[in-house]
Amino acid sequence: MIAIRKTIFTIFLGILAIALPAPAAESVRTITVHAKRYKFLPAEITVSRGEPVRLILISDDVDHGLAVRDLGIRADMPTGKRVEVTVTPDQAGDFKGTCSRFCGAGHGSMKFVVHVVDKAQPPG
Repeated sequence: MIAIRKTIFTIFLGILAIALPAPAAESVRTITVHAKRYKFLPAEITVSRGEPVRLILISDDVDHGLAVRDLGIRADMPTGKRVEVTVTPDQAGDFKGTCSRFCGAGHGSMKFVVHVVDKAQPPG
């Protein structure tokens, strides 16, 4: 009788493990950045040090690129294509970026800034 109960219990646990959803993976913050002659929208973003962030990069008119050298970001942004870049900043500060593909007369004015802040500590 005990063996039967153990078998039923084991089968029940197996079914339960299959039926229950797996714990959700920690979601990654996603920010969409559009490039359009001669600006990025948004032109500035704020992220937390040590937390991954996914950038969705979209060019709205001609080929562009995004380069934020000190954060290791370098991505081409072909027209009409969605490009994803994930970055986990390891230091706080303000990091300047530019368009890395010549896109016309105002190319040099395309600026982008990533503000990396330390995570707020809960009150102690």
